[in-house]
Amino acid sequence: MKKRGQITIFIIISLIILISVSLFLYYNALTIQEPEIVPPQFDPVRDYVQSCLYLTGKEAVELLGQQSGYIDIPQEWILNQDSYIAIDNLGLINVPYWYYKGESRIPSVNSMQQQISDFIESNLKSCLMDFEVFENTFSITEKRDIKLTTTIDKDDVRIEANYLLRVKSKADAEATYLSDFTAILDVKLMKAYELAVNIMKKENEQLLLENVTMDLVAMHPDMPLSGMTFHCGQERWYIEDIKEELSSMLRYQLSRVRIKNTDYIDFAASEEEYEYFRQFTPEKVFAGSMPDRTAPEDAYDYFHYYWDVESPKTDLRATMQYEPDWGMEITARPSYGGVLKSSVGTGAQKYLRFMCVNFYHFTYDITYPVITIVGDNSAFNNDGFIFRYAFPVLVKKNEGNRVNFGQDVYDVPLEYINYCGDLSGPSYNIRVRGTDEGGYTNMDLNEVNLSYDCYKYRCHLGTTKPEAGSYKLVAMLPSFCAHGYLVAEKPGYLETRQQVLNEQNIVIDMKKLNRFKFSILMHDYQSLPPAHIEPNAVELAEDMEVLVNIQHSTIPGFNQYLTYPFDEDTEENMRTIELLDENAVYFVDIMLTNEKFGLLGGYRANWTVSSSEMVGADHIIFHTINYLPVPYRIDDQYKLAVFLDENKEYKTGLKPVFGTG
Repeated sequence: MKKRGQITIFIIISLIILISVSLFLYYNALTIQEPEIVPPQFDPVRDYVQSCLYLTGKEAVELLGQQSGYIDIPQEWILNQDSYIAIDNLGLINVPYWYYKGESRIPSVNSMQQQISDFIESNLKSCLMDFEVFENTFSITEKRDIKLTTTIDKDDVRIEANYLLRVKSKADAEATYLSDFTAILDVKLMKAYELAVNIMKKENEQLLLENVTMDLVAMHPDMPLSGMTFHCGQERWYIEDIKEELSSMLRYQLSRVRIKNTDYIDFAASEEEYEYFRQFTPEKVFAGSMPDRTAPEDAYDYFHYYWDVESPKTDLRATMQYEPDWGMEITARPSYGGVLKSSVGTGAQKYLRFMCVNFYHFTYDITYPVITIVGDNSAFNNDGFIFRYAFPVLVKKNEGNRVNFGQDVYDVPLEYINYCGDLSGPSYNIRVRGTDEGGYTNMDLNEVNLSYDCYKYRCHLGTTKPEAGSYKLVAMLPSFCAHGYLVAEKPGYLETRQQVLNEQNIVIDMKKLNRFKFSILMHDYQSLPPAHIEPNAVELAEDMEVLVNIQHSTIPGFNQYLTYPFDEDTEENMRTIELLDENAVYFVDIMLTNEKFGLLGGYRANWTVSSSEMVGADHIIFHTINYLPVPYRIDDQYKLAVFLDENKEYKTGLKPVFGTG
């Protein structure tokens, strides 16, 4: 009896499981099974969903193409401004590097497909707008969340959505289910991506743009590389001028790049014609082998700007772009404070001294960003599509170097023993006078470093020290250079230069400096009527930064450039301001900025300082205006600039103040 009861229990349990499974399968099938045939009256709903699927997919593909194959750029890349190009000032569109510090950052096809799907899943419902367009004709109920599959095919992008909807007609109460939706985007994303990858691969292998860059430097008469000139007087070039000219040239020259097998502007002649001239190498020409015809006028472009990246024939176009606003880092060796100088020969002096000979050899480190653009003009019903990405051009010591390197600093020694050791002629008695540490004026100064600057070379002579009842230095000067400059340097004093003429007793007057800590406070200026300046000063907002420039009105080169507030890495000398220990006039130029809007305000005025004001002071408070409303438009920025230059009220009312503490 007991055994029979156990069997009955197992039978009941089995029946319960069977019924549960059957019910689950029934309702599940009822939920997900789409009728094989959808009545035509529901086609508007299907078309509407697929239209939104197309539009949202198009938006996703266009954004991906704008940003190097990334819809969502990794946050760690965004935080590093050196790893992408910001196309707009607001940072809405950024173009990441595909090559950064030796690391390939080319996205995979699977990654792009997933990003497109994720974007559509997040934005499709915004396009559908709760089906408000059908509120009078259909009752539409969402039965399941959207599931997306994106496939980047050879000639298009296919987007398939599984999105279960129950649609009921309000006219006759007939209902059906819709679940499968498809959109085909007519864009050659795969081909554009593959061409872009091939260009990047070839650049990494052959350093194409690095070679173009150095060709431009070598050919330009105002960009010195190596050479010798018969010219009296030292040749000089300025690194900023070289940078400006090279940036301008690259902006134009890189647009001339043509990629083989793409849709480019035709050359003047056939490829066979250009290839005929390729055989005439410098060695053959030197040996007497010469072409029997004239080369086409665009032969240089063919041999330097026509690149075979081993891509199949396509109707896509490809271009290179560089804008000077994207920046360029350039270092030249040897250089002296941004100045490149030619040298005078040191050999065969017996003969060279009668000649004006300049020779030079410079090496350059150059880094700048480039964008490659691949275009599909026929995409999206001839609206067009572009796929672009960025990478840095890297030149180190005149050669392409497609690995990461830092801009190492190379300081050329200013002392040349072979020149500075040749001291002869009369002895010079050199005294340096100024206000001493005790405040006594017109006193001989001790421990002043003295050197002799002969335009290119600087020779250290020694320091002033006690001798015969005063502080002075007795020294001979290098024989190779007459009428150079004595340079006096001492901490707490302004560096002073004085030319050596015929007098052997030389007195150099140095100006004492006072050092002050400083801070900056802000006053709101309401530019709308009634315009007024808030009298109460406040601290800067956290996102604000101030740039300070102080220039002496009559001493060239007495400029100080500072930023405020300080961070933990700010050096001590950048936390203070030096002023002459005398009556003086300075021009104060303060710019209040933030990253979002740029210039927000400032202070520009002549500042007259008397020596009495500085007595007992150790701190200066500068004041700046905060122009309101925020001048984010161009015309508002212009009004701000006019205000800073012309408004006399704020110049007087907000002038710097000395204090203590």
